Amino acid sequence: MNHQQLKERALCIAKPPQHFQLIFEEINAQSREESLFIWGEKQESIKVQLDYDGTITSYVISKESYEVPVDKEISQEERRKLADQFFLQYYPKASADLTFYKSKLMDEIEEFCYGQLVMDLPLANAGIFITLDKAGNLVGLMNMGKLQIPEIPKKLVDKNALYDNAKKHLRMRLAIAEIAGQLRLIYELDDVYPIYQADILEPLIYEHRCNRHYDVLPPLRANSSKSLEEILGIGSEMQVVDEITYNNVKRLVWAEKKAEELYEDSVHARIDMNTGQLIGMSWFKERQGNLQLNDKEALQKAIAFLQLVAPEMYPYLQVEVAENEQSPGFMFRLIHEQNIKTSYRKVVTINRSTGDVESYHGGRIDMEKLHQIPSVPAISAQQAKEIFLAHLDFRLGWGMGNEIGSSILMYDCYDKKTDKRLGYIDALDGTVITFQD
Repeated sequence: MNHQQLKERALCIAKPPQHFQLIFEEINAQSREESLFIWGEKQESIKVQLDYDGTITSYVISKESYEVPVDKEISQEERRKLADQFFLQYYPKASADLTFYKSKLMDEIEEFCYGQLVMDLPLANAGIFITLDKAGNLVGLMNMGKLQIPEIPKKLVDKNALYDNAKKHLRMRLAIAEIAGQLRLIYELDDVYPIYQADILEPLIYEHRCNRHYDVLPPLRANSSKSLEEILGIGSEMQVVDEITYNNVKRLVWAEKKAEELYEDSVHARIDMNTGQLIGMSWFKERQGNLQLNDKEALQKAIAFLQLVAPEMYPYLQVEVAENEQSPGFMFRLIHEQNIKTSYRKVVTINRSTGDVESYHGGRIDMEKLHQIPSVPAISAQQAKEIFLAHLDFRLGWGMGNEIGSSILMYDCYDKKTDKRLGYIDALDGTVITFQD
């Protein structure tokens, strides 16, 4: 498709209300390239992403709430029928390779999954995912395509052998994680996970965990009174073109105006409405300078940025240092009392040629609640391991291979009592916590 055809195709799919404006457009009619269109107003936006043939790769309606009136809700069976219709409407040829295999209800929306099944198991990172609200309105599409058919192992490792191997290698360590919106002191698996390639009796070892340590940061300096725009490096030539609040998070987009009421060179930011803290930002503009910052100099820039945007959390952050590993960004882990690691991290990426922050990502955390979490467990690491092993079962599934587009048959760990993925053990009462909790 040419530029005009792609634009007309996107408009036909989005069907934006009359008061919506086209606020972002990036058209690539070249082979293997994608085009992106965003329409919106302050509290809602519609994003359409197409490949060069005009096939939808992503469609998302973003708004403050997906709740619909009770009298407009339809049954799950009716939503499934509508999802099938959308699947055939937008991907008429995909039914030859993809099959519906499950749906997931998530608060106000439901996702219907169509996968590439091999041995009746969906391949990872493949398939089409259709999201509807409870009235059956389409609010999301994601097309991850299909992969090459993987080789099926000739022989599988016996589950009893897997259990014995896991019992030998597993270790537990204390951590703090947010579970179902609540901070909890938990035991998590250390560097060895009871996840196995289906034909090899060797557990998954997270070597990147073994080869890293954490360094403390310099003391917090007196904070300045810079505005958010000044901190992010946003100049007067940029203006707010999109503003949406959802789940107590405000999303802002600044952009430079160009011809025909369109915008380019944007900056995206997310702000926690409860605390006013910046929780994420990204620059979508190529910026070139004359600097050539080394790791130490770039780290100082990242630290200075953190002192401005996360002053309350900063004293508890430590920078993650990985041996023999190059990364464009710096990882900062939140460390609690008694050197207990938390699941909260901040990632800052610095433009080495300008010294500017390119991106910043990190979750939300209530520091007051964190300080209320006990740092002394009621059960030992050995007791936590025994509880974990008592619940341990294995299930086959396809994982991503080492090569792009490849797949490997894996055994993953599940709770034999709930049939959910095993996650953690509560360090205060020994409760088993699954990843779906």
